[in-house]
Amino acid sequence: MSKELRQDNHSSIENSKVLVLIPAFNEMEIIAQTIDAIPTEFDILVINNGSTDQTSSIVRTTRALIVEENRKGYGQAVYTGILEGIRKGYRVGVIYDADAANDPKDIHKVTDPICAQKYDLCIAQRTKLAQEGSLTSVQKFGNQLSTFLIKKITGYPFSDMGSMRAFSLQNLKDLKLEDRGFGWNIEMQIKAVRKDWKILELDLPYRRRSGGESKISGNRRAAVQAGWVILSTALRYAR
Repeated sequence: MSKELRQDNHSSIENSKVLVLIPAFNEMEIIAQTIDAIPTEFDILVINNGSTDQTSSIVRTTRALIVEENRKGYGQAVYTGILEGIRKGYRVGVIYDADAANDPKDIHKVTDPICAQKYDLCIAQRTKLAQEGSLTSVQKFGNQLSTFLIKKITGYPFSDMGSMRAFSLQNLKDLKLEDRGFGWNIEMQIKAVRKDWKILELDLPYRRRSGGESKISGNRRAAVQAGWVILSTALRYAR
């Protein structure tokens, strides 16, 4: 990537407080455990995406902030978190899944390059250091299909679609992402390349879910729908 890092309103964000964004739908089994494991240097915002279990009430007993977003969709939940983070004065955000498959001690490894303004987007690359069984066949297929399509469209050779990713909140808002479902990350990566963002993928450990069930890989119907989303999203932004 040749262009300089996009700047937000101030010359440096090195000392900014980082906001961890956790989209959550029916994660009552593991959400408190996940929040407790995140280093206290980070503030946490859980976006409760219309859970029908006790996720919301459990989060309210923890140190995390919470915002309710009943409009369904992964992208919608993250976008709501970004807007709330900006409203509260945060400048750097990192998406972290409620399943804690990424080691919370590694959060700073993806946020540090953003705070130092060396990169615009930093993604935790899972495939090289993934624990055996942590990535299902559905996830592997979706990952390979997504990165293949993005390379065909943009020429950029992403190696993963890892969900733990850090960025400037305002810069991501300015990308004007439209997808509000599981196409959010694909659209983000395509538009980031086209905006000449400086992108870093870091090889980081990835482990099995600590509890609960994946909303995609644990559900055959959802997995088929996710595959369709991958194809339709890529085609939508192919031009």
